[in-house]
Amino acid sequence: MGNNNHQEEIASSGKKDDNKPISKTPLSEHVKKFLLLKFFSSFSLSQRKLLRIMFYAWFIWVVGFIISALYLLRKSETLAEVAKDNFWISFYASAAEDALFFIILTAIVILISSRKPEEETIDNKISFLFNDESLNAKQYAKRAIERLACYSPQSTVRISVHSYNSKIDAFKVITKWDFNLTNIYNNFAYENDDSLHVDIDTDDIYLEDEIRGALTHLQLCPIVSSKHTTNTRSYELQNDEQIKSKFLKKKIHASIGANEAAKYEVEFWMWCKNGEPYHQWVRRFTEKYVIKVTNDMTCGKSITVECQPPFDKTSDISDPEHRKIELKPNQSEVIYSGTEMTPDDDMWICISGNGSTPEDNHKE
Repeated sequence: MGNNNHQEEIASSGKKDDNKPISKTPLSEHVKKFLLLKFFSSFSLSQRKLLRIMFYAWFIWVVGFIISALYLLRKSETLAEVAKDNFWISFYASAAEDALFFIILTAIVILISSRKPEEETIDNKISFLFNDESLNAKQYAKRAIERLACYSPQSTVRISVHSYNSKIDAFKVITKWDFNLTNIYNNFAYENDDSLHVDIDTDDIYLEDEIRGALTHLQLCPIVSSKHTTNTRSYELQNDEQIKSKFLKKKIHASIGANEAAKYEVEFWMWCKNGEPYHQWVRRFTEKYVIKVTNDMTCGKSITVECQPPFDKTSDISDPEHRKIELKPNQSEVIYSGTEMTPDDDMWICISGNGSTPEDNHKE
């Protein structure tokens, strides 16, 4: 089946969702987020360091002023005697203004300095971890970290062998993806990840209509209790998209709310060459990965399914044993069930058989 790869992902589109629940976040929370995230995030790391130094200097000055004032008051017999001296009146008036100014600025510095690590933007977190020498390297690190912020607790792939066509010696294979996606960011939405797309690489075989396959279902919806609101936008494919070239790549701008989960479903069909590998891999860490194959051919013929479990595609010595089974008509089998699959892993499935007799062919 050539080098067929179809893995993940998607998330919501930019399409407005009129049915989205209205958030009931208190006004004070909105004000706090505006102050901390909008205003203070504009300060660079070097500016924050300078403000901290200023804070320590102001703190020492205020403490010194208070100590000196107490000392002078103790030395004076009465407040009236101090008031008689115009110099001291002028001094304390000026000092009071300076103290008020420093107190206000100190409060701002405290707010900036006491910001929790989880409230930092991803750019500031990258600045804390890496130096400022290479902007491109930091942007690469940012994209890599953002991609790790979403993982799949469980992914299930259902492959249905629908029919066989002897003219092109290929099976019509229907594939369904059912993925659970979880955003593990504490307080940021998971979005704008360049890996969020459907990627289908066909065997580039077709009948007279030149159709290699079709994307028939694409949906992402939040997994949320009816008692809670969600910041995850839903998306659903409105019309089938025919595949009239070797590749189909469909990107959808994602947005999964902080600490939220989403259900991602994809369904498509394509012509798969008899006896050629059908590759499967993931774009993110997946805790559990299951592949189920069903023989749905109406011709009554059995098919042979061969599977190589996931192996590290970056290593030349990784070569796990193959599994080979025969599927009779209407028979299903879990060809693979495993844990902890990563983007560095590759696996393939090979479907073969004599197919059907000429009169049983489905020329779709």
